[in-house]
Amino acid sequence: MPDGDIIVAFDNNQVLQRRWKVRLKTEVKCNIVTVIAVFHLGEESLLQICPSLKPSEGNMSLTDEQINTIKYLDQDPGVKQAHYKHLHSFLQKEINAVLEEQVIGDVITDHIDDAVSAQDRAKHYKKCYNCHFDEVPITKHNCPMCKSNVTKGKMQSMGFDDQGNSISSNMSKAVSQRPEEYRISLDDKSHISRRSYQTSSQKMKQGTSQYEDLIDDSVKGPLKPHKILVREPVYVNPCSYDAVCTVLRSIGHKAGVKQYGGDRDWVIVVCDGIPYTLCHRIQYAAHLCPKCDTTLLGHEECAKHNNTSHPNENIQFVQEFDWAILQPGSGHIEMNMVKGIVELGWDVFWKDLAICMNFRSETALLFCKKVSDHHKGWTLCRIAREAITKELILPYVRQELGKDDSPLKSGKVSVAEFLKFVMNATDPNYSFLADFTFEFLDAIFAYRAGVRCGIPKLRAAGRAKFAKVWCGRVHPIYRELEAADTIAHFRMPEQIVDTVSQSASITISGDPVKGEGADFRLEEINKQVQHWLPNIPSTADWKIACCNFDKLSTLRTTVFEQMGVSDAKRRSGALPQDITKEVAAFRTVLRAANYLSDPNTPKEHVSLGRKPLDKDLVRFCEQSRQKRALYIDAYLAHENIAGMSKPRAPAFREVPVFINAEEREKYTAIENKPISEIKLLVESNIASVHDEITREALYETWREISRGKKSVLLDFFYELQEYVCQDESDVHSENELERQDED
Repeated sequence: MPDGDIIVAFDNNQVLQRRWKVRLKTEVKCNIVTVIAVFHLGEESLLQICPSLKPSEGNMSLTDEQINTIKYLDQDPGVKQAHYKHLHSFLQKEINAVLEEQVIGDVITDHIDDAVSAQDRAKHYKKCYNCHFDEVPITKHNCPMCKSNVTKGKMQSMGFDDQGNSISSNMSKAVSQRPEEYRISLDDKSHISRRSYQTSSQKMKQGTSQYEDLIDDSVKGPLKPHKILVREPVYVNPCSYDAVCTVLRSIGHKAGVKQYGGDRDWVIVVCDGIPYTLCHRIQYAAHLCPKCDTTLLGHEECAKHNNTSHPNENIQFVQEFDWAILQPGSGHIEMNMVKGIVELGWDVFWKDLAICMNFRSETALLFCKKVSDHHKGWTLCRIAREAITKELILPYVRQELGKDDSPLKSGKVSVAEFLKFVMNATDPNYSFLADFTFEFLDAIFAYRAGVRCGIPKLRAAGRAKFAKVWCGRVHPIYRELEAADTIAHFRMPEQIVDTVSQSASITISGDPVKGEGADFRLEEINKQVQHWLPNIPSTADWKIACCNFDKLSTLRTTVFEQMGVSDAKRRSGALPQDITKEVAAFRTVLRAANYLSDPNTPKEHVSLGRKPLDKDLVRFCEQSRQKRALYIDAYLAHENIAGMSKPRAPAFREVPVFINAEEREKYTAIENKPISEIKLLVESNIASVHDEITREALYETWREISRGKKSVLLDFFYELQEYVCQDESDVHSENELERQDED
């Protein structure tokens, strides 16, 4: 290991054997290993050999003020300021763009209005491409003016014949153009052909345009390239407590932690969501016996081990993994942010967005809903953010342009005035999409910008704003991850905060806007390691490929550079896709539905497809904030007893903010409740029975079947419910008769 501070990241890698033949009793071999990479922060940084900065010694209790800040972190002044600055820059550009689109006449219009009119017109008329008459009835095949076939004319205008074959040589070349080929000669270097690429300065200039407002703030950004070292993998899959113990123990030995004979007191360890959650749980529970080096989970196992293996001795067990400062991979956090925002908005408008982008079949829609491809999911986020924002801005701009003394007419744009306009809106559709876009969707972009530019405050603000989604909906893994990491950050000594923050923004090029999470960097290393593996790699193959990765990568790069061609298996670093047409298409869908056109008129809260939504969804922001506060209380209470028994998740009964009535009905149905809640409902119903003899008989029956299966309990509950309803009806009838007799 190099001298100085380091960041260690681990991620599982799997290689499945490929077979092209079908044979009887065929077994496909699969290799699953955990690859470990080390990111060197420099020899001048020596914080990891300071015992006073070790997590166990800095694990002080939190004050009431700190706990309240954690519970309502999105309301912290620093978080609000960082997020507002990012949002303000985006809104200012979008208000200017919408303002430039407006054409002022008798009625204010723009190109989206024209697209909506053309869309409505296309439902009744079509165009003749022979005489350009554009009022051919949709039911007619021939043009009433020139009598030509409209369909054939359209095909010919596009360069195709009646069978769809190309009739234009130019069109044929454009459709079936072969890629350029290069002949490479290693004997005569004068014949080497090189591809023409943009210079690095041109690429950097285009790539930084989306972050140009943030670069000045990134004085602590990842400008110094990080050196990456790949070490021998661990041959387990980190998806269980025993497996992550093995991985952490291997990291401790490789990193030279004092507990395993080295000189480092603590090490930063980065991993993705599930391993992070497992590792964080065992940090409280995993103890090491100093006599026999046995790892035990929980004080109960420690006491049992002491009595059986070391009787008559008072063993002082120590936490085995207290040297690890765990950090979640920022790349996987971004991926789950995108999944969370798609899940929240799917039934409201995201499904309509997917259909608009041509995800039409059930398989394609499921692919889009699950965000099976993060790059496509990110592109849809960009489209949704820009399109919805412009449609939210449009009513404000047109209202202001209708005033004689509006500052917008002189080009003075006020983001604060627009946000006041949003706050005063009474349409629940408008209000919810404003919260969705400015509070949650923009938080993902703020988080990504913070990672890319190495700005810890912006990254933390984006995650704090978005964390409410993980608590407002059902996301148990990342809800626990965010709570654990936030609490650990508040307990962290100030001297190491900057060092730990570097794990979220790693760069190997020094480009100020090319930072990425250590987990994403390791994903790329995993792909490159597989280039050197055979079809069925053995343990020795994995060891050779990983331990010699640095030399093999240098060799590969040198060979391709001397050949004068680019490595097709390396990332190209493509610039962001131009989404102008896609944004215009979705804006047309929103405008045609009049979904956001009248924010000051109270309406029913419905989806873009006009399906009713749950009455509480419009207050999602406030409700999810309260649910997160309750979860933080539950998590802190769980910490107090976490080391007493085996590791487990915090006890928390989650009730999400419902999207629609169907979801609420499904969740509240008795069939979907746990057995513990069914028992409480049964006992409550028995207690409501008026006749004492009947009540005792029901209790006796209940005691006999209460330990049965869920189906048995449900059958008894349904029968009991019918009896209780009949009992209440009889009591009501008796009371009515008594009143009549008294009268």
